Amino acid sequence: ASFKDAKFALLIIAGMPREEGKRLNPSALMYTKCRDQINSALLSERITDCHVQNFSLETTRKEQEVTEGAFSHVNYCQASTMVLETKAQLIKEIEFNSADAHGEVNGLKDLLNEANLALSRILS
Repeated sequence: ASFKDAKFALLIIAGMPREEGKRLNPSALMYTKCRDQINSALLSERITDCHVQNFSLETTRKEQEVTEGAFSHVNYCQASTMVLETKAQLIKEIEFNSADAHGEVNGLKDLLNEANLALSRILS
């Protein structure tokens, strides 16, 4: 039950609105949103890792292992999809801003590199 609670909390955090008084420029808002999506995907991956490890220590029945394998596969796929979608958003934003704001683009490129590393971690 604690893993379901953690995943539910993760989904709530991912959908939380920003503080009311703070206004960010569109590029900074995109950076923040993409960073949060990458962190959420990595957190989901870590929760699934812990859940699979805990489950494998508690049971040896074949039927439950198959069910758990399907559950973890779905969670890893969701996490990788989140990162892939974030990468697509970052690439669009980088292309859109490449002529205007080099400093902001560099930050987005760094975040794109983080997304690549996160994706390789999730898929390994």
